[in-house]
Amino acid sequence: MKYIFYVLYSKTCGYRRLHSELHDRNFKISEKKVKEKMKELNLVCEIRRKKPNKNYEKNTDESIKTELKNILDRNFIAIKPNQKYCTDTTEIETIDDGRVNCSVIIDLFNIAPFGLEITKSCNTELTKASVKKLNTIRNLEGCLLHSDQGVTYTSKSFCDLLTQLNITQSMSKKGCPYDNSPMENFWGTLKVEKLNRLHRKPKNIEELKEIIEEYIEFYMNIRKNSKLNYLTPLQYYDNYMQRNK
Repeated sequence: MKYIFYVLYSKTCGYRRLHSELHDRNFKISEKKVKEKMKELNLVCEIRRKKPNKNYEKNTDESIKTELKNILDRNFIAIKPNQKYCTDTTEIETIDDGRVNCSVIIDLFNIAPFGLEITKSCNTELTKASVKKLNTIRNLEGCLLHSDQGVTYTSKSFCDLLTQLNITQSMSKKGCPYDNSPMENFWGTLKVEKLNRLHRKPKNIEELKEIIEEYIEFYMNIRKNSKLNYLTPLQYYDNYMQRNK
């Protein structure tokens, strides 16, 4: 139990995820007993502090919704891979390169991150690079890509790329992060479970890229996700492919 908690998950798993890992290792123990044991062994999950709920409302005005192209409309369920994606950028501080910008695209089917790109400037080339990288491993024709209304996503150059690839574009209501919550959650989880644990800033872009790629490897292959029935994104994808041979 301590190995899973400290080594495998670095103190980031709660009793449900820990129970799932023990179950996979053929330990016959209930969730309630795992919870009791964690308390007894002082295994305290380190999680982010909850932010105040600003109570954003879904946009129900059809004319505004059309104008903003909020096609996804918080329907984050995808019944197959390569159907719906969300994307966003985040800013991370480094020692040598200052504030740098990272872009990632999430497949909503199994919450899998793709297309990691990091640059010093948050511009259209950054977000286009993520789409192009993902397009090299998947045919994006006909899929949906959701983002916020940042200038990197509303620029003519970015919109033209999506049109060229026959990707349907969807955008959140302005100033409403809940419309793109899978991306907000991914970046927040990465920072809490990986970056904040460094207790220092990454040296430069190169080191930051290694750190994020290492976390994505953990996220895809080891970290069980409650929204995927406590499977990893890779296990969830593999199960789907086996069922649909």
